[in-house]
Amino acid sequence: MGEYLIIDGYNVINAWKDFAQLRQENLEHARELLVAGVAEYAAFKGYRAVVVFDAQEVAGAAASEKIHGIDVVFTDEGETAD
Repeated sequence: MGEYLIIDGYNVINAWKDFAQLRQENLEHARELLVAGVAEYAAFKGYRAVVVFDAQEVAGAAASEKIHGIDVVFTDEGETAD
């Protein structure tokens, strides 16, 4: 079955200095870069990865999709990734 790597996307974006300026300019691009980086790392390590973005930051309905071979989940509005 393999090991899983589960990432709280906005926690990483908000905590890493590399994303600080980018987040202010273009949050969607910051999400895309994070997903791409996680996908590359997961492929290298052989992990199944899931990145969760909660709707605490952005309004919207729940959705999930596979991007770069990893699962990307957006929670319902008001729902945390925790």
